Amino acid sequence: MTGSTSISSDMTAKRLETLKEASPQANRIGVMGCHPDGDLLSKQQWLEAQAAGQSMGLRVVPIFIRQPEELPGAFEQAVRQKIEAVLVLDCTRLPRPEQVIELVNTARVPTLYPYPGYVRTGGLMSYGPSSAEMHRRAAIFVDKILKGAKPADLPVEQPTKFELLINIKTAKALGLTIPRALLMRADEVIE
Repeated sequence: MTGSTSISSDMTAKRLETLKEASPQANRIGVMGCHPDGDLLSKQQWLEAQAAGQSMGLRVVPIFIRQPEELPGAFEQAVRQKIEAVLVLDCTRLPRPEQVIELVNTARVPTLYPYPGYVRTGGLMSYGPSSAEMHRRAAIFVDKILKGAKPADLPVEQPTKFELLINIKTAKALGLTIPRALLMRADEVIE
């Protein structure tokens, strides 16, 4: 077995740093994702968010769900705890991106998502592995295997190219001014 993974051990911390850079006044960050009980990836992401939050002097507030229909109630509880921004983790049980975006944008909370599709649908920002680069790497694996390489001899690769997307229209709607330094680092700025 071989291939590439979209998981990187530093991803959650880097996303939290990027969110804080976009919303420097935010000190209470909601962390939205799958409930970590029984979900190894969610548990790892939550532990990383807690450690990164602590090192940055932030308070991280869990917004965990087991089923998609739990999100509105969980989010409402986090809003009552006065969250000032949201970091969305990689979670397969979240509702459709449009529903998540509507929820956080209605609450006027700056949010960073794991995938560019969220930003292209109206979310504020995303930071994660380049899907184009991951597809290119997958083609290289296929080529090697078709030329006789054994999959077991090929290492599983972690991403090496990451993309930052920012939706300026959403930032304006939220009353947020994205720092110029962050805009200059963005791979794509949606107007």
